[in-house]
Amino acid sequence: MAEAALPVLLGGAASALGNYFGAQIAASAAQQSAALQQQRFNQAVGYEQPFMQSGQNALNLYNNATGVNGAAAQQAYYNNFQNDPGFQASVNYGLQQIQAQNAAQGMGLSGNTLGALQSYSQNALSQQYQTRLQDLFQGAQLGANSANALTSASTASASNQGNTNNLAGQYQGASLSNTGNALSGVANNYANYYYGT
Repeated sequence: MAEAALPVLLGGAASALGNYFGAQIAASAAQQSAALQQQRFNQAVGYEQPFMQSGQNALNLYNNATGVNGAAAQQAYYNNFQNDPGFQASVNYGLQQIQAQNAAQGMGLSGNTLGALQSYSQNALSQQYQTRLQDLFQGAQLGANSANALTSASTASASNQGNTNNLAGQYQGASLSNTGNALSGVANNYANYYYGT
């Protein structure tokens, strides 16, 4: 009689173990998926970091130029701008062209020439300063856009990881419940076999 109960016990135990290990494998896969999502998010942070840093640097310079960081920072920015080799070369070239044109007309350093030189210098300074401010503002926007993209990725990653971890918990809970049910079924079958219904 004990020999007849053995298949019932083995079948129930196999069912319980199958449920348990199957759910553990599913839970482990869900946890690995969450870890992979975290790894990909960390990569995204690394990709966006240079753009965010450049944007922060551009914003700081823009704030210096517009006086947000104080009058001393604004004056230092303006002085650096005026002494920028690119700006100097551009202005010098324009001034040389005016001088050459007036010299060719025999005007030398007349009042008209001096007025043209002064007007050109002021206009070039204003135009290039405004262009530089616009470039800095666009650089700051690039950093803000990168930060916004990273915020969206962070939210999506957190949501996906939460869902995946929730699945892992559900798999593990189902595994324990199914294992308990299988063992209960084995005990009932065993009791029915020996004691009848």
